[in-house]
Amino acid sequence: MRDRSRLSLTSVAHEREHCPVPGLLTTFCWSGSEALWWAGVLPGGSGRTVVGPQGRLDLTGPGSLLHPSATFNIRVRGPYTVSGEVGGDTIGGTVDQPGTRGFRGITAVSRERKKVRLVLEDGRAWWLRAKGASGLEVSRPDGTPTGWHSGARTVQLDAGAAPVDHLIALLLLTSIGRDELLVVGTL
Repeated sequence: MRDRSRLSLTSVAHEREHCPVPGLLTTFCWSGSEALWWAGVLPGGSGRTVVGPQGRLDLTGPGSLLHPSATFNIRVRGPYTVSGEVGGDTIGGTVDQPGTRGFRGITAVSRERKKVRLVLEDGRAWWLRAKGASGLEVSRPDGTPTGWHSGARTVQLDAGAAPVDHLIALLLLTSIGRDELLVVGTL
């Protein structure tokens, strides 16, 4: 029986599908109930791009690719900007990790420092945090989950959430390495 409160995105071979963003080096492609969802990097850019049936979001800022086929993982110290269009609306915002400013060369271990925040220009916010043994979860400030996964093969989205919630969840889940949430600072 299918859970109607969840939208399950299942990994598919991205080499077999046509990505709607010219030149996007795809690292993930998922099949949803109605469409394909994509995540990847643009050549020469330092950022992550996610594309869904309702729009596209880009996360830009300092980052690195360990090798050409690796996923893009940002270092949360930023600054990072989010931009794009979802459902015909222009989106802009920032990604940061509150509670880590002023900590240089030490390991920060408080709960607040184990979360990453995305805030849009209109004030809406989402949090990314590690969940369980290997998962990540994106939620609104009230704790309502909008997206989660425990591996890149399947992503779960809240079916009742807005398209912007879906794309932001996918952007955060694919852009930020889990290690960035567990240890902050240098060892």
